[in-house]
Amino acid sequence: MSIFSQSTPQNTAPEQDEYTYKLQVERLRAVMNRLTDPIFAIEPDGTIFFFSEGASNLIKQPPESVEGRKFTLILPFEPKENLKQLFTDFIEKRVRVHTEIKFEDRLFMAVLSPLLEANEHGTLLGGLIELKDLSEKKRLEKMQVDFVSIISHELRTPISSVKGYLNVLLDEATYLTDEHKEFLKRANSSNDRQEQTVERLLDLSNVEQGNIEFHISKLNLDNILRDVVKTWHDEAYQKGLQLKFIYPKFAIPAVSGDEQLIRRVFNNLIGNAVKYTQKGSITIKLSDEHSHVSAYVADTGPGIQKDLQEKVFDKFIRGENTLTESTQGSGLGLYLARKFVEIMGGTIKLASEVDKGTAFKVTLPYYKGGNKN
Repeated sequence: MSIFSQSTPQNTAPEQDEYTYKLQVERLRAVMNRLTDPIFAIEPDGTIFFFSEGASNLIKQPPESVEGRKFTLILPFEPKENLKQLFTDFIEKRVRVHTEIKFEDRLFMAVLSPLLEANEHGTLLGGLIELKDLSEKKRLEKMQVDFVSIISHELRTPISSVKGYLNVLLDEATYLTDEHKEFLKRANSSNDRQEQTVERLLDLSNVEQGNIEFHISKLNLDNILRDVVKTWHDEAYQKGLQLKFIYPKFAIPAVSGDEQLIRRVFNNLIGNAVKYTQKGSITIKLSDEHSHVSAYVADTGPGIQKDLQEKVFDKFIRGENTLTESTQGSGLGLYLARKFVEIMGGTIKLASEVDKGTAFKVTLPYYKGGNKN
């Protein structure tokens, strides 16, 4: 029974009930037809009982040609499997679910929301499906990625030139005073940070276009982590931090991954820990967890607020505290780290508590032989 076909109440005059009911239905139809997004409603069995003008205009079919038929069969959206899975998830979970579908050359997000009767059981009356056009959003995202790629390549050459000239001055200009040398060192350091930002922007462009080059092979994660820890040892020591790698008691199985991507992931995680931890320690350890190896990077830094813990893996997101305000960063490191780990078939998660510290867990699958590009 749909919200458009329920029987009229019996407590008042039938004529008045019928008039009131029809008026309510017409008002509801008028409101739904005014919505910008295409929208339609289904019975609990998937039968369409309302099809808005926007939906009708989209597929160029009148409402009466689709109403009374199963939406997973009649509607010309692809892939059909996505629609069927959407309906299956909806019936099983009775919560809002969504999936991406295509019609002609346009991409839509189909959002299916339950219609529940206002009683103690919350009887399912049907569902409301909204189609949100993602085509323009995707087009703008592509423009942004292309823009970032072009600008990054344009910046790469002058940054390299500046770096070369600064290094020549630092190495060969013996007549410079100590003050002048300090100025050049600061300029060189700033140029290095700029170069790192440009490289991350290029990575961002490549990731979002699916152009990241990687070579999956058999790797010893223990050896890689030892090298990365050595890279950050001096900087941690200068800050008075204890940077320790807890060596595994037993041999750790080889993992499947790209060595350069793994190094970049842990350089980011350990580098962040060194940057944001003001006192205490940073601990790295490995664990064999059957079918995959887990690596942990834990610090005693400022921690990350609970509402930001998932968002830190998004683009251009950084935690909110006095340290992030005074510390250089692009907000791309963790986003890229997650993408790199996922490319290699792994996962990355975090646990954090404000004023106590943060721990990242990276898992990578056992190596099972063979190479993959």
